[in-house]
Amino acid sequence: MKKEHLLFEIGCEDLPAWVGDHFINRFMPIFLDELRKNRLVSREIMFFFTPRRLILLGKDIPVCTVEEEKEVTGPKYDVAFDSSGVPTPAAYGFAKAQGVSVSALKIKQTNEKRFVYISKKIPSISSIKIFSCIIPSMLRRLDIPRGMRWNESGEIFYRPVRWIFAIFGNEKVPMEFGGVKSSQNTFGHRVLSPGRIRIYNWVDYFDKIEKAFVIPDEKIRYSFIIELIKKSLRENETFDSGIVENLSNLVEYPRVIRCKFPDLRYNLPEDILSVLVEKAKGIPIFCGKSIQKEFFVISDGNCSDTIGKNYENLLRTRILDAQFFYETDLSQSFYDFRNKLEKIVFHQRWGSLLDRVNRMKKISAIISDILGLGNDEKNILTRAAELSKYDMASEMVREFPDLQGIMGAIYAGVSGECQQVCKAISEHVRPRFSGDSLPESTFGVLLGIVDRIDYLCCFISAGVDVSGSEDPYGLRRVSVALFQLVYKSGYDFDYEDIIDKIFIVYQFSASELDATKNRIKNFLLQRFESYLETEGFPKGLRGSVLSVERLNFLRARNKLDAIRSFIRETADVDTILIPVTRVANILKQAKEKNIDIPDFKRELLKEDGEVELIMVADKYLGVLKDLLEKKNFSEFLRMLEDLKTPIDRFFDKILVMCPEENLRGNRLALLKMFNDVFLKFADFSYIKEEDIKNVEKN
Repeated sequence: MKKEHLLFEIGCEDLPAWVGDHFINRFMPIFLDELRKNRLVSREIMFFFTPRRLILLGKDIPVCTVEEEKEVTGPKYDVAFDSSGVPTPAAYGFAKAQGVSVSALKIKQTNEKRFVYISKKIPSISSIKIFSCIIPSMLRRLDIPRGMRWNESGEIFYRPVRWIFAIFGNEKVPMEFGGVKSSQNTFGHRVLSPGRIRIYNWVDYFDKIEKAFVIPDEKIRYSFIIELIKKSLRENETFDSGIVENLSNLVEYPRVIRCKFPDLRYNLPEDILSVLVEKAKGIPIFCGKSIQKEFFVISDGNCSDTIGKNYENLLRTRILDAQFFYETDLSQSFYDFRNKLEKIVFHQRWGSLLDRVNRMKKISAIISDILGLGNDEKNILTRAAELSKYDMASEMVREFPDLQGIMGAIYAGVSGECQQVCKAISEHVRPRFSGDSLPESTFGVLLGIVDRIDYLCCFISAGVDVSGSEDPYGLRRVSVALFQLVYKSGYDFDYEDIIDKIFIVYQFSASELDATKNRIKNFLLQRFESYLETEGFPKGLRGSVLSVERLNFLRARNKLDAIRSFIRETADVDTILIPVTRVANILKQAKEKNIDIPDFKRELLKEDGEVELIMVADKYLGVLKDLLEKKNFSEFLRMLEDLKTPIDRFFDKILVMCPEENLRGNRLALLKMFNDVFLKFADFSYIKEEDIKNVEKN
């Protein structure tokens, strides 16, 4: 069948940088589901984003659906017809629902039961007709935070829609959304090429908009900016390329301008200057670890001196403000901020920021004991926790919230606190956003974990929920930061146990204690599974490990890494896992049949297969337990290859579910010895063939 490319573009007013990721994460699942429902498939789907347009390209989609015949099963025969063969109301109702007469009903036999059914022809439908209907419908189904209405249509979108371009092959896809009808026209860069552009096919589209100064691919824009900056760098100068990624989503045709710091007298620390430049949408320039008195800005198509001067004036204003607030803060003792924390509300139930730092200090002490930290290390962590939010009462952080942590470290250092405490205060707020750097010091990591645990416990216990795109308190972001910090820490501990032990800090009533603990644990488990999904672990792998580890985040991740590597590096891995899964499944069947499994008795062994398997158990099970104790998960999995043949032979030779109760119980007990060891690693019965294929493919 002939295939064509679908290309559509939604042109908008200035879109925020976060819209691209949000749109593709929400729209793509809906789009794929609609393709499946309408019996269509695309070889590849590509998405592009600029601050003025959202672009989707679906390659090689059939021009129409295939005509097919479908069976629709109705009620059982004895429900549809009485004993005399006369149709009942059920038969008439089914026929009416399917748009046929009762005489068109047919009868089929399924598992010794008879059902009535009809054969229904599903006609071929033009793909253009399908897209005309589903694309506007999908746009209306998007869950958009802070969406806008802009005309009498009442439609909600990220920003007002100004044009819609949509073609399939070389034909227009007619549709309407937000009072805007689709066409075969798009527009170039707003300043450099603002005119209307007629498009005839997908190749023509990309050729013409690039000539009209629009770079649709954000990855190419990012690389383009990096190259422009590198050409402008002087000897020994460096910059943080991570800043560029967000800025590349604010322009369609980037130009790089080198600007100068204002000629002012100020004594702001370099960490503050760096943040001020970033807040002004600039990119700081460094020589070694020292910030230079110049910075880059990214302009959209225009690189005139006026643009550069505007950014320089903006930075001038920010530096003047920061200098005033910095001097105001230094005019008082850092420790005086403690009293001000009592007047800053953290949460209606959980009190002020002073209450919060008191909780964090207690949690730090509990976690120090759990981790086995020495007294000196414990004192550093608890001191950092006590001082961690003092800067929230400072003028600098009130005016520039991104300086939280940085200002606390600076003021603590001026007040004579040790370097480790200062560094922990500075680092504990990271990561602040996706892609942000993690703390470098152990105390920074641990304090970050304490901070996130307290935040999550407070808001979840207060009944805050996360649903759809609604997450007003950032619980998703905070939980992801927690997982990343746990990975970084290297401490292999079960956070289920940690939550149990720190709950003494919150003084819940006896009636709400268990329910609140479970709500927090279930939230973390759900968020951890979602996070693992974003890291590319298939559902079966996630289920197999989380059924055992639950909230031991680091160990779960290490086990999943080991399983993924094992699958990729091992030929016929499914044949190795099948015997392990058979052991788990037969024990599950025994449990479903309420068969009690007694203690294993060697004297009941009769068959060669049983004797061989107990010899394998004697040889391997102790070794496997030792490997788990040492957390050598890769070697544990490799040893499963040695168990494949004897377990297969056992099932081939031995009837486990035999009539003799004592033999059946003993054989199940023998298999349970193996399964108990397997379950200390994972429940392999969760892993399906499609999970293995997904790992191999990716």
